[in-house]
Amino acid sequence: MDTAFDTIVLGGGSAGCIVAARLSDDPHQRVALVEAGPDYGPVGAGRWPAELLSARYQPGSHDWGYEVEARGRRHPQWRGKVIGGSSAVNAVGITWPTRDDLDRWEALGLPGWGFSALLPFLQRVEADQTGAWPGHGRQGYLPVTTLETTSPLIAALQAAYAQQGVPWLVDFNDPDARHGVGRGTRNALGMSRVHLAAAALDPVRNRPNLHLIAETLVDRLVWRDGRVSGVTVLQNGRRQVLSAERVVLTAGAIGTPLILLRSGIGPAEELRPLLGPTSPLHDLPGVGKNFWDQLGVQVVHEAAPGAREQLLAAGAPFGSLVAKVKSDPTREWFDLHVFHSHLALPPGGRFFSSQIWLLEPAESGTLHLTSPEPTAPPRIRGGIGHPLDVTRLVQAIAFVRRLLAPPALAPWLGAEVTPGEAYTGDALRPWVQEHLEPYHHACGTARLGPPGDRLAVCAPDGRVYGFENLYVADASLVPVLPRAALHLLVLAAAEKVASGLLERRSRRS
Repeated sequence: MDTAFDTIVLGGGSAGCIVAARLSDDPHQRVALVEAGPDYGPVGAGRWPAELLSARYQPGSHDWGYEVEARGRRHPQWRGKVIGGSSAVNAVGITWPTRDDLDRWEALGLPGWGFSALLPFLQRVEADQTGAWPGHGRQGYLPVTTLETTSPLIAALQAAYAQQGVPWLVDFNDPDARHGVGRGTRNALGMSRVHLAAAALDPVRNRPNLHLIAETLVDRLVWRDGRVSGVTVLQNGRRQVLSAERVVLTAGAIGTPLILLRSGIGPAEELRPLLGPTSPLHDLPGVGKNFWDQLGVQVVHEAAPGAREQLLAAGAPFGSLVAKVKSDPTREWFDLHVFHSHLALPPGGRFFSSQIWLLEPAESGTLHLTSPEPTAPPRIRGGIGHPLDVTRLVQAIAFVRRLLAPPALAPWLGAEVTPGEAYTGDALRPWVQEHLEPYHHACGTARLGPPGDRLAVCAPDGRVYGFENLYVADASLVPVLPRAALHLLVLAAAEKVASGLLERRSRRS
């Protein structure tokens, strides 16, 4: 394979597909995209596994197998191992960050990351087909559609939200909505998933200056005196060095810090015993710190007698509704997503679930290197289960119970089977602690920060501090969790960093 490039992009997930596509817009740049998982070629060629093209599933067939330790428990942390990355295995939900989320970033000393500045990049990504908010992108490469599912049960649930004082959102992704309930939005067309390999990469696959190198594991960066000259990779069991004038890390909130740490870039005191006294070290204490994820629990009800049959007769076997809810009514902004759905088929399966996701957890975690070998799993210590988060989720369960109590819902909902009516008051706390799940929105492990911020890894343009030609353009950059799923925001961040790199090259030429 070719071994010399202008830019090497490490990680072929959502962000990597965008960065590689955008940088290859310059026909004079030789761009390589390196991915550990397989590449099934253009979607239209028919070689993609069906489970990676369906919006019905979250397949586990292409997962890295990462786990997060938190308060004595181990939680899976799903990450896609395939061209397209987690966009090929996720739940296809798309939510916008709020205006306040991004303006908080700018207030941290990150010019260019406020809502107004990032809006053009959000719009560049999005091909929104249904949203009413006028700021949506309409001509982007990622279709965003509304999950238009309704039923008599969902109509009764919508009325119950109105009784609780929660307004109806015509557009669930209105970035100025401080709370509300509406229809969920997805990067899907009908029941077909639109992952980033199809949306961003397929239109440019045949460019002669773009090289896709799949099933190739990144070992470490080759660097000296603040400049990266290439990267060592493993392909078919053999180590090889690829050279580059510039490297962009897009391996995600777990893969990107691991590559940095294996390369000797991170907390020097932690790395020296692992890498040995002769390995070059660049002390950057924030690498692997600030590991954030959102978390939640589920409330599950069985069907009332005859409810399944009535929904099937109404032609509504499935229905859903999603809400932005405040765990405490005195809060200014929502801090919860509550996703309700019913499924009338199969007859003996789960009927009605309310997934409650806490968007602003109290505690972050850390990611640590366990071995210099690229096949070794990391040790991830998460913040899941902080007592403050347990309190807020107990409050959220109480809200859901009040919401579902009106007589209009009685013909549809039977007994609460999870957590169950026996768990009330103080008894709910240990149940919540035991049943917490991650939302799989990992981020923050190479975060943005202004000069002088000791734990910042990247400058506002995505450049890694201490290096002139090493950049990050993925979820690792996130300094503070937004009140949203991360996918759309990560795509916009990748667009922003890539645009800056193109402009910089244009100025030099």
